[in-house]
Amino acid sequence: MRGVRFIALNMIGEDCNVIVAGMNFIPLFLSILLLLCGIRLGHIANTSSQCDTFLQTPSVVFAVGLFAVSLAAVFGGFRRLNWLLGLYLVGTLLLVVGLLCCVTFAYAVATTGDGGWLQNRVESAENWNRMKSCLSDAKLCRAFHRENRSLSGQILAQNLSPIFKSGCCKPPESCNLIYKNPIGWTKNSTANVSNPDCNAWNNDLNALCYGCQSCKAAVVQDIKDDWNSLASGYTFLIIVLILFWSVGCFAFHFNRRVVKVHSSLQIRPSN
Repeated sequence: MRGVRFIALNMIGEDCNVIVAGMNFIPLFLSILLLLCGIRLGHIANTSSQCDTFLQTPSVVFAVGLFAVSLAAVFGGFRRLNWLLGLYLVGTLLLVVGLLCCVTFAYAVATTGDGGWLQNRVESAENWNRMKSCLSDAKLCRAFHRENRSLSGQILAQNLSPIFKSGCCKPPESCNLIYKNPIGWTKNSTANVSNPDCNAWNNDLNALCYGCQSCKAAVVQDIKDDWNSLASGYTFLIIVLILFWSVGCFAFHFNRRVVKVHSSLQIRPSN
């Protein structure tokens, strides 16, 4: 009877390990995509938030960690190496805890009404000078100015938020500047000179309103929106990782049970 029990447990254990290995191909491929996106974070997005690289390093670290634990699960499952499954369980648990901290922080920042820490960080002189240079190099406002003249301009401009278009790519309406073309605005006798943003506007395509407070506020809002979306995506990923971790936990303990039964039967290979 013990021999039959061992055979049954062994067959169930093999199925569990194959399931763990198979389903972890999903986070394995996902980690590769996240790694590529994290490395190219400043080049693949056509939004102002691409100039904020605060989340780039955590995203790359998380992608590498997810790749490592997923690879451990795949090899541990197919080769039935319980020590690798143990590493997978510990590593996944650490990833989930780290993601929970990141999601909590991202939601807290994204839902702060006055900008708080994020606004102070973006508007600091050192960071804003770097971001102004990035916005200029990315030529985001050029896409907005070409929006009504070409299909490519319309496609590129779709990713620009209305608050960024109005805050960075043209002078505030309260300035009462005379419009000539998208980058041609002149002052008249009714121009509002009390608003610092009106004096900060420059018709140079590399300057525009990148020095305006309205542009800073627009970039902060764009980053908030992106962080909120990222936190939502990571929340879904946490749920998936917990489900996979639960199945892996079952397989790990089942393998240990099979080993104990094997030891009790004192099965040794024949000479």
